[in-house]
Amino acid sequence: MVLLLALLALSGCLPGLSRLTGQGQPGATPRPPLTPRWAYEPWIWEDELHSDQAVRDLVEGYRQRDIPVGAVIVDSPWETNYNTFRFGPDYPDPGGLIGELHAQGVRVLLWSTPFVNVASIDGPDRGKAPLYDEAAGAGYFVDGGRVYKWGHGRGSAVDFFNPQALAWWYAQMDSAFALGVDGWKVDNGEKSLPDELETAAGRKTLGEYREAYYGAYYRYVAERNPDAIITARPYAFETTSVVGNDRAGFDPAAMAALRANNGERRAGRAPPVEAQRRGAGRLPLLRQAPSRAGSIPVRRRDRGPPQRPADHP
Repeated sequence: MVLLLALLALSGCLPGLSRLTGQGQPGATPRPPLTPRWAYEPWIWEDELHSDQAVRDLVEGYRQRDIPVGAVIVDSPWETNYNTFRFGPDYPDPGGLIGELHAQGVRVLLWSTPFVNVASIDGPDRGKAPLYDEAAGAGYFVDGGRVYKWGHGRGSAVDFFNPQALAWWYAQMDSAFALGVDGWKVDNGEKSLPDELETAAGRKTLGEYREAYYGAYYRYVAERNPDAIITARPYAFETTSVVGNDRAGFDPAAMAALRANNGERRAGRAPPVEAQRRGAGRLPLLRQAPSRAGSIPVRRRDRGPPQRPADHP
């Protein structure tokens, strides 16, 4: 499946965020969502070697070829386990890495999902995450802590309808965000959950859970840094074709994220450019695809032989 990312503007359009937008002031006119300027710069994506040196090499490789870089996504597994929000041993000085990238004008986003694992298929620690028992004992998971199989192992999903669970989750996120992180790639791990879930607020549909999940991440960054953002997948593909293939559909996670981004539920607009790198080091071909949410960047996989940045003049 081809991964596509829609950038979501984070200015204060949700209740309680009037300090970011001027909403709530007498006579104030609510502002539309505003995307921070840096989000429109080219993005790259480190999802191959998973180390601080790999991130540095990727940024430098593009710059040596006069390809500008405005942001880099550090994908999984960057943590010690899913999801501890603690950098693993291949990132010995994450604060130094982030500071170094910021000095070059490069923003940093980290991958995340709603699961805390009891067993993982990758990463430095593949056993039970050290914070799992604490969360399970406090009742912070949906479905009474039932363990589900998902893309990176087996784990339980955080109950975003539980205020105590949400506060606890935010406290875990703080350990990484405090290093200067500029946002989160909010991945769609919730697709591994059933159609209905038992939560602290009663029985909820998967769609309702999805709204709470993406909304929680939106509020997290909006309350801490109005210049930060979240990302989500706008399209789900069964093939490597471009948008328009009859087997491609608008990902419901993207709609949830767009609604989280816009408290009044108006259509959003994704920035026009995104650069990604995946697999054997292909440089992506970028296309524009019209959608109800505006112009969304689309990546096609190169059908030719794998090519690393060094192979491109």
